Order: sequence, then structure tokens, then C-alpha cells
Amino acid sequence: MFKNRNEQGSALLLTIIITMILLVLGGALVSFSLMERGQVGRDEADLRAYYIA
Repeated sequence: MFKNRNEQGSALLLTIIITMILLVLGGALVSFSLMERGQVGRDEADLRAYYIA
């Protein structure tokens, strides 16, 4: 009976760890996407200035 309880606790811990890893990876992906979006905006502005000049 106690062994089953320990297995449930370890499964919960593993689930929490996997969830945290996925959250960190998701946050990194969002951060990277926002940085790329800003870079594209700057590149477009530079290109417009080049063609206007």
C-alpha cells in the first residue's frame, strides 16, 4: 500500500518537472519570436529608407 503511494508521488513530481520544462521552453520561444519581430521591423524601416534615398 505504501509503495503505491510513493509511486503516485513520484509521478506527480515528474509531471511537475516536465510541465516546468515545457513552460520554460515556451517562454523562450515567445521571447525569441518577439525579438525576431522587432528585428524584422527594423530591417523593413532600413529598407524603406534605402529605397526612398
